Amino acid sequence: MNIFRIGLALLLSFSFQQAALAAESAALAPASVKVNDLTQDLQRSSQSIDSLDLIWWIPAEFWDVALANEQGMDEKTRRGFSDLFRTYTVVAAVKGQIGALGATSFESEADLRAKLQVLDAAGKAYRPIAADKLDRQLSLLIQVMRPMFKNLLGEMGDNLQFYAFPGKGGDGRRLADPLGNGTFKVGLGDETYSYRLPLGSLLVPRRDPGTGEVFPGSYRFNPYTGTELQAEAP
Repeated sequence: MNIFRIGLALLLSFSFQQAALAAESAALAPASVKVNDLTQDLQRSSQSIDSLDLIWWIPAEFWDVALANEQGMDEKTRRGFSDLFRTYTVVAAVKGQIGALGATSFESEADLRAKLQVLDAAGKAYRPIAADKLDRQLSLLIQVMRPMFKNLLGEMGDNLQFYAFPGKGGDGRRLADPLGNGTFKVGLGDETYSYRLPLGSLLVPRRDPGTGEVFPGSYRFNPYTGTELQAEAP
């Protein structure tokens, strides 16, 4: 067996072991997840210097984490948020073009809607659900969220648009499960933004016993040394 085949065999072995880990890794309790790490896992942005694109996938697990330590919020209200965002697959998007003098022009809600789609693990594409077909509670929540993002992100937040897709695919399973396996993709025009599942921020972290380095729970091996990682105590 030549060096190329040996390398390929090792790479495939590593990939299969990483996939096996996804099914074995334990999920953190929502209150133990770092919301900033989860938010980073859920957002994708353009690498172009001429455009300002942001994709933010907002699954039910985001609300489970964000509201876990909210004082004064009862369990029924928390569950209402979670159930609503399990009924749909919600994605927020903004697309801007940076001009020569630094000014940014943003695309409209209708233009974004025409360009946006999500793709499940099997590659099947789904388009946004019409706004007038959405649950009234979700529509009201989006209206409440919009001024919040304007205050946080300024003009970019003011142009952040929210879209809902089906919560389940044709097989009855969640269209995009942060604790599932495989990939979830969001297409915006010619760009495709991918999420590798499960999201590491939702899993118990893993530590290199030799160096003490800590990695997301979706890792099984230290990517720098190849050392097998050990799960930390939840």
